[in-house]
Amino acid sequence: HEGMQLTLHELTYRDRGLATFWGGNQTKTRWMELPDLIRVLAHHGLSETTIITDDPDFVNGPAVTLAARRPGASSPA
Repeated sequence: HEGMQLTLHELTYRDRGLATFWGGNQTKTRWMELPDLIRVLAHHGLSETTIITDDPDFVNGPAVTLAARRPGASSPA
């Protein structure tokens, strides 16, 4: 991304035909590792990052919830 070296993971969905499928609308999904995601956010000015939940063992694959904002941005009321 804009000259940054990032680790990108890819998974081909094999269960898209199941009624219980809970994924994207493409045949593959891709994601970055968390440190790379934080670096990309900072690169775009969102350098204040708070990890709310980080669950690397989530049943459907690693999951994270985070909040990111620009320095000096006011918090929501």
